[in-house]
Amino acid sequence: MQEHVHFLGFRLDAQALIALSDVLVIPSLTEGTPLVALEAMTAGVPVVASAVGGIPEQIRHRCEGLLVPPGDAQAFAEAILSLLQHPTWAQQLGEAGRQRAISHFNFATIVEETETVYRVALGWQKRSDANRRELDDPLAETGR
Repeated sequence: MQEHVHFLGFRLDAQALIALSDVLVIPSLTEGTPLVALEAMTAGVPVVASAVGGIPEQIRHRCEGLLVPPGDAQAFAEAILSLLQHPTWAQQLGEAGRQRAISHFNFATIVEETETVYRVALGWQKRSDANRRELDDPLAETGR
């Protein structure tokens, strides 16, 4: 086992190391929306993660990665082995994850969605408009 697992500690080159991985595993019991999932997805690395917090919003089960119940070591082992034993499928999940990260979680999209939350909260935009993702300039509407 020691020849297969290495605990590297803090690294400045973490993104490069993620890109070298066959699978990224996120075994969290609780989680927000982990950046490491998006980093792996952007690198085309398939992810096996606990279905907790914001992870299911990032990764759809069997579409961009595999989600397992939190704390279920057996399910994690089976999911990891499945990807390692089926490299073509792992590659397909990794590429799908890359496409999803680029289209749904890029900087411009995240900024736009954050602005939409504020516009709706301030009453400058209706929820139905936010769902269409058509952002109006609230300052132009109010004459400010």
